[in-house]
Amino acid sequence: MVRDPHFGVPALYIYDKYPGGTGLAEGLVRCISGPAGSLADGHTGGLFAAINEALARCPCKSGCPSCVGPGGNKAAAEKFTGALVH
Repeated sequence: MVRDPHFGVPALYIYDKYPGGTGLAEGLVRCISGPAGSLADGHTGGLFAAINEALARCPCKSGCPSCVGPGGNKAAAEKFTGALVH
């Protein structure tokens, strides 16, 4: 989790690492977006649960490019997504 440089609030970035993208991130936004692009609360619980599970499965100790991206903080990400799931 990082602070968004534009809005100055905590942010969770979800992206695919394939150069040029695969379109999966855009599809994800369509799945969880409600009217006018707002996040529909009913659809985000499964997303955050899946992120939390991926963090838990990663064998690294403090964060790596596979689970939280370069320079990420695994403990903070787990705390953030865990609070959203529970």
